[in-house]
Amino acid sequence: MISVLPSCIIGGILQVLCALVTLAIEAPAIVSFIDFLKPIGQAFEGRSNWLKALLYVGLFILPMFPACFGVAYVFGLVFQIAIAVIYGLLAIRVKVTRTIVEQPYAI
Repeated sequence: MISVLPSCIIGGILQVLCALVTLAIEAPAIVSFIDFLKPIGQAFEGRSNWLKALLYVGLFILPMFPACFGVAYVFGLVFQIAIAVIYGLLAIRVKVTRTIVEQPYAI
């Protein structure tokens, strides 16, 4: 976020905001003192894993447009991708487990 190029500053600010949204969803107790993040955490509290995975993919794509690619920027994007992949796998696991339990010999 500290730079002389406007695109790097905007990309850094977007990445910090995406990180705050991720913290509001994953650990609302950490950001409970920030008023504008409380409704975001409460909105996604009981949501399904595939919806969270789609949100994290969107949060991964959003800061890519105005950013300049440095080490810290790529490091943050890798973590955002990892979170989206984990929630995607959790969403798929529920469907696969349900199919195996209902039809154990269908595989």
